[in-house]
Amino acid sequence: MLSHFLNSRVVDVLSRQQDSFTKSFIRELQEHVNISLNRSAEYSIDRFVGDFAVLVPAESWDEVNIPISQMPEDAREGVTLRYENGIFTVNWERTNEINARIKDVWGRIRVRE
Repeated sequence: MLSHFLNSRVVDVLSRQQDSFTKSFIRELQEHVNISLNRSAEYSIDRFVGDFAVLVPAESWDEVNIPISQMPEDAREGVTLRYENGIFTVNWERTNEINARIKDVWGRIRVRE
């Protein structure tokens, strides 16, 4: 996840700095990243581009690029993912629920035509 990338890359570079402002900033950044990594979230897989899955968070339309290596084996476009404790899993119950609603809406649209 983006937070994991920040934690592993940016913090490593910044930690080489010696001034107190930078050290304080690093501590705050690490706390924020740890909070983000430990909260659960829901995403939909929009598409795959190269070595990345493009995810859309349930609470916003901001896209997030996550390495495919972090995706579960059964991940595919259109499924809903649950992110919890640093692990993505497919939420089949939620995916099926959304697909049923989409099918219902399309059925009503076709009746009107």
